Amino acid sequence: HSSGTYSVQVTNAAGSTNASWHLTTFYPNGVAITQQPVDQYQIAGGTVTFNGGGAGSNSVAYQWAFNGTNLAGATNASLTLTNVSGAQEGYYNFTVSIPGASLTSTNANFYLVRPPALIAQIPVQTNLLASFQTNLVLSITATATGQSNGFPLHCQWQFNGTNISGATSNNFHILVDAPLLGDYSVTASNAAGVVTSQVWQVAMTYAGSYVDIGTLAYHLSTNAVAYTNGYSDIYNGTLELSGWIYDSYTATNMAHLTNSTWATSFWLKGIQGLSATSIGGSNNTGGQGMMTMVTPRHYLCATHMHPEIRIMAFLDTNNMIYWRTTKQRVDVGNDTSVGILNTDLPPSVGFLPVLPPDFTNYLPTASSSFVQGIGMNQSLRYFSQPMTLNTFVTWSSSAKAPFGLETNWNTHLGGGDSSSPEVFLVGNQFVLVSHNYSEDTNSWTGTGPNYAYQFNAINEKIHYLSVTNNVGTDYQLTPFYLTNWPPINH
Repeated sequence: HSSGTYSVQVTNAAGSTNASWHLTTFYPNGVAITQQPVDQYQIAGGTVTFNGGGAGSNSVAYQWAFNGTNLAGATNASLTLTNVSGAQEGYYNFTVSIPGASLTSTNANFYLVRPPALIAQIPVQTNLLASFQTNLVLSITATATGQSNGFPLHCQWQFNGTNISGATSNNFHILVDAPLLGDYSVTASNAAGVVTSQVWQVAMTYAGSYVDIGTLAYHLSTNAVAYTNGYSDIYNGTLELSGWIYDSYTATNMAHLTNSTWATSFWLKGIQGLSATSIGGSNNTGGQGMMTMVTPRHYLCATHMHPEIRIMAFLDTNNMIYWRTTKQRVDVGNDTSVGILNTDLPPSVGFLPVLPPDFTNYLPTASSSFVQGIGMNQSLRYFSQPMTLNTFVTWSSSAKAPFGLETNWNTHLGGGDSSSPEVFLVGNQFVLVSHNYSEDTNSWTGTGPNYAYQFNAINEKIHYLSVTNNVGTDYQLTPFYLTNWPPINH
């Protein structure tokens, strides 16, 4: 290809001069291969072209061959195959020649691209029983001719026959939980076709998990469910009090508060600890800034609500109102404050035991592990509140705890619900876990500080308030011991 005449012109102000050369390429054998053919891939019915090139001291001629046999009429520098099929798979080469000399190219193969084939499916068994909250991995190995030469494989996972968005790799991870139980399969496809795996049927066992039968988490869920039996009107069933109206109480409408009685249709009627939370205050929007008693004299609340120097109303189990003045409040941390009343409340009002620091031996702390809790809001409603437990308690109005209440027992929290208690129902007893800090509305996830992680700090503040206010009894938190339930492995 370099043969020809080459010239150069040299110029200055005085003139110019030219020089030229004639170059003739010399081929030792009289002929040469200038372009070797390369492998080709195509699906059935497609077209492929092999390209070659040669040069010689005279004009060259081409002859293509298939598996060593010359192809009739295939005498151009390129060879095109149309409507390809498996019959054309094999190797192709060409010979370039001049009179008296010839040279043959290297071989190039044509591969017919076929639909994918499954090489392996793991697990091999398709009826799978997985433990709750374990990571189950499903995978396939598939292959097809030409998958790295313009015909890649594409995977798509399905759950109960519906494509899973974004699940397009050759493996799929499942954090086993009740909503994810069902049938899983995957397709592998390319331009030539598709292959589908066998269907994995995923079932679940709770054995060995924190919600196994006999554990505290199992009790929290099934105990709460049992209390809701027979309640079809869930809204009215969650209202704690009858005759109570959310209002800003003054001398002219105080009956809205003082006429309140325990609701007979309430799903938690008779539970120990219901009366430990205030139901309102004088000259204050009813239900906001509530406090929950943890001793006959001391309460816990959200720091940002500032209930101090208010007169608060408590309804006892005999439907009597007890007024108490909040004297002093001190802050603990994590939006938690401890306050003290002017005098003790009677046993008929009571106070709540608190989740103890060793709860981690009996309940999970993983962010994905919901347990059945119960929430309260400023409208004095108690409802299902699935929780996860760590330094901050997190809850969701759209989640469901294993074995727990259905989501129609859940509700959103809103502004003003701060200080409302979050509790567990253990047997017939409320156990205080947290108060509301952030809301759970729209896409929010509500949170509140876990009292168990502040246990000692809260006790220090209770002691300080008792001493400062000359309380004869040095009250402390009452832990609700959990030793009736087996420890769990995290």
